[in-house]
Amino acid sequence: MYSRDSYLKMFIELNNILKDGLAKDPKNKVVKNMIGLNDRMFYFTNQLFNQQDSIDMENRLLYKKLHEVQVELETLKMKCNKT
Repeated sequence: MYSRDSYLKMFIELNNILKDGLAKDPKNKVVKNMIGLNDRMFYFTNQLFNQQDSIDMENRLLYKKLHEVQVELETLKMKCNKT
């Protein structure tokens, strides 16, 4: 499995290759199309990364809240057992 950094490095490497190709032949429609496709794939991948980050953050907040409720429940149980 690839890391985010490796994906970004691959996109940068591909982008540099395509730009070099376009510099050699500025009228090449195929290379221009490939650059556009690469840009869209890059944006889509970043959007997926951002969604994953949002989900991870939401999960952390939910687990924190769950932990707090569990602590409160255990505290109430202890108080009830004392009386």
